[in-house]
Amino acid sequence: MELSMPPPQIYIEKTLAIIKPDIVDKEEEIQDIILRSGFTIVQQCHVSLRAIYGTDDLRNALHGSNNFAAAEREIRFMFPEVIVEPIPVGQSARDYLNSYVMPTLLEGLTELCKRKPADPFTWLADWLLENNPNKPKLCHRTTTEEPY
Repeated sequence: MELSMPPPQIYIEKTLAIIKPDIVDKEEEIQDIILRSGFTIVQQCHVSLRAIYGTDDLRNALHGSNNFAAAEREIRFMFPEVIVEPIPVGQSARDYLNSYVMPTLLEGLTELCKRKPADPFTWLADWLLENNPNKPKLCHRTTTEEPY
């Protein structure tokens, strides 16, 4: 009785290494580590979103600002309604909350305690929407056109 053994199978594993933009300047070091680990670099593919989606130099699909100041300037240009300002932290955050948030919130919580609604979360949310001090005041006036 002779046992036939199947031939050994060779398993090939492909691994993808993606170099993130924040360490792209260390590409050679990463390649050295890969090669020293016994791997072989079979193919390199430098793919960018601009290469995939851009059609030419003018319509390049994406834009990255050169620095922080340029990014702020470009955001103000592209989105003029957006307020670009630093987010307060620490004492400046506490000062902002005490000046602008706490008075309205305290008034709403006081009213909540007086009324004792069945669903306090929804009631307070509705109250804050109605009593938002930053909500624009609309003046409904009728306008008439004068004939020429």
